[in-house]
Amino acid sequence: MIYFLHGADTYRSRRKLNEIVSEFRKRGGESLAVTRIDAEDHPEGVFLAGRTASLFSPKELVVIENVSRSEDALKKHIAGQLANWKKDKNLTVIFWEGDVSTEKDSLTGLLKKNAAKAQEFKLLSPAKVEMWLAVTLKKGSAILASEERKLLLGKHGADLWALTHELEKINAGWTVTGRESGEEKIWNFTDAFLKPAARVFIRSQD
Repeated sequence: MIYFLHGADTYRSRRKLNEIVSEFRKRGGESLAVTRIDAEDHPEGVFLAGRTASLFSPKELVVIENVSRSEDALKKHIAGQLANWKKDKNLTVIFWEGDVSTEKDSLTGLLKKNAAKAQEFKLLSPAKVEMWLAVTLKKGSAILASEERKLLLGKHGADLWALTHELEKINAGWTVTGRESGEEKIWNFTDAFLKPAARVFIRSQD
């Protein structure tokens, strides 16, 4: 079986990837063979996909990331294996990509066609980001005023990674308005420091 997760919103696609892996671990138990490979940095691992299942657990889960940035030889190998991986009942391969065009990139186009489940994670619209923030705040301990929410959304937009990082700092005791004020002071000081020093002329007395 083949899964394909991709899109510009890597925060939500990563969350989905981790959820799928966790679910497979629950069903397969500790003996489940799980392999994670970055095809760009460690392409050699892809050639071993489907060969690491043990006698105790014939089921194998392989996560392959960034195939769109891998070498042509590896892409050719993956393209040739898709038909076998697709029908293999003991092997599940999850391909994860960032923002990549499935129309322009031939391999990711093939992944989309052969995947039993394919999902694209586009950047959320401003309205959906507000909803995401509201839901996330309910799950945590941070309480933000309307103005503080506007500051966060205005600064980070649909970048859920940045928003999550900010919420973590807020949960640790930071304040949105306090930090914004501090950053403004730092920039004001920097601007003043970089300005050319004013020339002072002292008229001599005769």
